[in-house]
Amino acid sequence: MSNKHIHSTFCIRHHMGAPVDIPSASNPQHFMQFLNRFRFLKNFYWATSLGLLTWLLFFELNSIPDQVGNWLELRDLENQKEYYEELIELLKKEQASTLGTNELMEKYAREKYFMKKDSEEVFVLVDKNGEPFEK
Repeated sequence: MSNKHIHSTFCIRHHMGAPVDIPSASNPQHFMQFLNRFRFLKNFYWATSLGLLTWLLFFELNSIPDQVGNWLELRDLENQKEYYEELIELLKKEQASTLGTNELMEKYAREKYFMKKDSEEVFVLVDKNGEPFEK
């Protein structure tokens, strides 16, 4: 390698340690060799596809990473929807069993919410964990 060649190019160390030559404008032949590394960009379709992909990945309002995040969030929300639908069905069955008569509503209020009449005292027996024996 001649001394002129060393001065006409600027050498940068790549992160792997291999030198990358960036040609200067004073050596057009070397500059054309550098451009030949990117000759696939001369094809209009490749260049357009690369530009579109770059735009969709980084600049678009609904970029691909945003779409993936939205899809994951939708999947989580659908799982939550199934859980709440099952909970609603359970509560509807419980409601149907308690709202039949006044005696059933009173029994439900006493057992579930530990309600009492003014003239009564209620004792709740609990286990070691503080949970009532009867649920």
